[in-house]
Amino acid sequence: MSLVFRYAETPDLPRIAELLVHSFPGVGHTTSRWEQIITDFPHGGIETAWVAEENSRIVAMCRIYRLDQWISGVVIPIMGLGMVAISATDRRRGLAGRLVESALIKSRQRGDLASVLYPFRDSFYRKLGYGMAGEVQQFLLPPGEFPDHPGRKRVRIVPLPEGRELISPIYDQWAPAQTGQLRRSVRAWERVWEDGGRYAAVYHNESGDPEGYAVFHYRMATPTEGAALDIEEIIWLNREARLGLYGWISSLSDQWRQVIYRAHPDEAFTEHVNTLRQPELKAARWHHWFPTSVTLSGPMFRLLDVDGAWAARRVRPGPPLTVELEVTDPQIPGNEGRRVLTLADGEVRVAPEGGAADLRMSIGIEPLSRIYIGALTPSAAVLSGLATVDQPELSTWLDALLAVPRPWTFDRF
Repeated sequence: MSLVFRYAETPDLPRIAELLVHSFPGVGHTTSRWEQIITDFPHGGIETAWVAEENSRIVAMCRIYRLDQWISGVVIPIMGLGMVAISATDRRRGLAGRLVESALIKSRQRGDLASVLYPFRDSFYRKLGYGMAGEVQQFLLPPGEFPDHPGRKRVRIVPLPEGRELISPIYDQWAPAQTGQLRRSVRAWERVWEDGGRYAAVYHNESGDPEGYAVFHYRMATPTEGAALDIEEIIWLNREARLGLYGWISSLSDQWRQVIYRAHPDEAFTEHVNTLRQPELKAARWHHWFPTSVTLSGPMFRLLDVDGAWAARRVRPGPPLTVELEVTDPQIPGNEGRRVLTLADGEVRVAPEGGAADLRMSIGIEPLSRIYIGALTPSAAVLSGLATVDQPELSTWLDALLAVPRPWTFDRF
């Protein structure tokens, strides 16, 4: 009997839980705990479980969450892919690829324009059209390396119920200007606090209004790692809030030996650090160069509906440009072929092929997805051979129109 792909139902829970116990043994969850996770998760319950069934037996499953992601100042409906699991007795059959392909098509049918995931192995998902779409620089610093600032006196650690009320409006004001952050529901905010060991430090301006926050936890010493103050999220709405939060971190020098801080590549964090050289980082030296941070890669992103996604995308002001785009997508036939994109007046108009175009581009779905979310520029795609164009000199024009902050996200799923 051939595979049947479908949404899971409540009677499937015991079989799904058993599959997950053997797929993720390192987590240590019992079947009852897995049933609880499947039915009560911040991004959805049993209705998000997508299964492959063969001869009345569930042989694979994944979660296809319905999420909203900020890209170019607008919210894009996306599918968050997670928890891909294959039966322990059905491996090496290509089930994972077939499962994900079916999930991509189903999500496109329900109206999702793109998909995002955290990969267990990035090479596997590249073959399915996903491209890397998120980097942060992770620093390990003594607190005293952060600049002191009198604004630290306006930072308060708040209890969780109050913290949720204070920081969610800050996030909601900040996220639309980012690329890749998710629009958070009440349940998504619960995910931020779910482990019970996270706290919020909130900066208030002179009028008492909250304008920045840091979500953090205390990482206690282990046999292989020292104790550290771990900053998981840090957001500010203005420079004073940023310096106030930095000043609060700096003031902890007598309590903490080191701070784990993750900076967006465009943040210019190193301009605020007293001393960059960190001898504790285990990294190979290069002549007189020295290590300052490590780069962490995270989310991968994929377009599901090329035409719909581009029609929703916003672009920078500038002289209009018409691009004939030829796309190759082995997994989603509806994305294959040519269309014409007109980038003008801050918007993208999509039309069938035909007519004149300033630039003609041929590209696969993986690099096109990275271009869409700002993880790759068109000119870099052309230079590296990921795309071909008839007029390479116009690629930088397209770069300027599509420019957005480089993508990242705080959320886990």
